[in-house]
Amino acid sequence: MCQLRATVRHRLFLLLIALLWGSGNSRAQTLNQPLAVRDTLPFLNVQEWLQGDPIENWQEGQYYLIDLWATWCTPCLASMPLLQSLQDRYRGDGLVVIGITSEDKWGNELPAVKNFVDGRKNKIKYRLAWLSPSLSSDKKLQGIFVHDWMQRLGTMSLPKAFLLDGQGRLLWVGNPHSVEPRIQALLSGNFDMARARLEFQQSRAAKDLRGQFDAAVAGQQWDEASSLARRLLSDYAEVADPKLFTGLALQLTKAEGEVPSPLFDLAVRAAQLAVSATRFEAPGHLDGLASVLAARGDLVGAALAEMRAITVSEGKMKIEQQEKLQQYLQALAPAAEEEKHE
Repeated sequence: MCQLRATVRHRLFLLLIALLWGSGNSRAQTLNQPLAVRDTLPFLNVQEWLQGDPIENWQEGQYYLIDLWATWCTPCLASMPLLQSLQDRYRGDGLVVIGITSEDKWGNELPAVKNFVDGRKNKIKYRLAWLSPSLSSDKKLQGIFVHDWMQRLGTMSLPKAFLLDGQGRLLWVGNPHSVEPRIQALLSGNFDMARARLEFQQSRAAKDLRGQFDAAVAGQQWDEASSLARRLLSDYAEVADPKLFTGLALQLTKAEGEVPSPLFDLAVRAAQLAVSATRFEAPGHLDGLASVLAARGDLVGAALAEMRAITVSEGKMKIEQQEKLQQYLQALAPAAEEEKHE
């Protein structure tokens, strides 16, 4: 009898090992599969709901906007009023906004997050969830920026929002300031899944081209860089992440050597495109436009862009932008004095 029990325990132990191995292997395989529009994503691994009624799974008839954020991510915090506005306007149409975050080593710990949420209850009322720890595949990084979905995207860049349907199928991913046209298309019945999938694939191609652009700039191959920038602006303006265009523009402000003026014109166009794509509401992109305009010598334009950035910014980012604005205004002061005496 004891031997029989031991045999049963042994079999149960082997079964448990097999299940655990299979589970871990499945996750590894999932992480190795690039994310694409129309993929079905598992429901969130929520440890605690910080705000709003709990949800246990995706539900038919609903649409989900999942926003990844952290307390140290000032662009994420600046997006919160927009997310609240989207929740207010489209709640009756089935939109559910959920902000998700998890522990990291940069101060995004549960007590700090709870304190942050408590301080914003009057302004931010959409659902907020604390997730199980997210780890990079090599276990060296921890935080919401290495959430499984982010790893499958191949990025750690926040803010990032995911739009899903009631089956958990991915419809769109990008900067939250760019999502509203997709929500409107969904609600009007004009959302085209095939087109959305194609645009997602094109956004990946744009990312590859951006890598080639950076290499050309590093090598001061200005003709090649100009050709790549024109291609990005003409072929990928409506599908690429706005951060790609702001980054392209800022790359030239830090480039070694004398950047040709026509290429700087393209940089300004790229920064303007990012600002337009985020509806003039994303402080990081407005600040990027200001930096490019200043580098080009347009201090008036830089000051105006920075002023707009300040109105939609907050925290440390806002303080830094205010300091930059003062620098632009101080640089403009001598020119104003000269005009006064002419």
